[in-house]
Amino acid sequence: MGDIIIANTVVDGTAPTGDQISQNFYDELNGDNSLETINGNLQNANRLPAWKITREHIQHGTFTGGQTVGSTANLDYMLELFTGYDPSNDQNPVDPEGAFIPIPGANLTFHLDHNVTGVLVMWNVLWASDSWASTDVSNIRLHVEGVGFPNETLRRLGKQIERPNPAGQRRIGKWRDRVYSGHWFWGPPAQIAPAAGWHTVGLRVACKAKHTRIRIRQLSIVWFL
Repeated sequence: MGDIIIANTVVDGTAPTGDQISQNFYDELNGDNSLETINGNLQNANRLPAWKITREHIQHGTFTGGQTVGSTANLDYMLELFTGYDPSNDQNPVDPEGAFIPIPGANLTFHLDHNVTGVLVMWNVLWASDSWASTDVSNIRLHVEGVGFPNETLRRLGKQIERPNPAGQRRIGKWRDRVYSGHWFWGPPAQIAPAAGWHTVGLRVACKAKHTRIRIRQLSIVWFL
């Protein structure tokens, strides 16, 4: 068992000084050898081999945690916001045009107190556009630390308006709205798990359609220690 060796031994019949007692309780220059160690700094070496750690000893939120964001508003995007956007560059995760705009309610900035084994990112959105042509796409892509991913998290919404007869037009509503429910694991084997510190993750949109409407249900993260 790893003992906590305090700096000043109190001898019966001898009055210690205030500095000695203070050093025994908290000594930042003596590593873990002060009583302050028991305030959250005990390690496995301090445990008696016969004492088994069970789930009753583990504080809630020690091994997992998470956050969720969402929005109930309709988010409208017009073509004028994406001047010069070329969907043929979508396979470039660097987004050279800076075309993709973060979607409110679908982006998170979060802090990890420790290195983790991985972060699970999950999302659910609905979106539609007034596109006539299959080339007038509205695209949503996951971005991590400000960088987009090319194929696996890019979703395209193409032609959404049908013309049943020469005399009229018919907008297809809920039957043609795109529902995008996705998830992505930020960790091994495909990715390096994020280290302790601040991180950003979220969905962004870029459009060639004249009008695109997005409804956010949620974007969530769950981290695993």
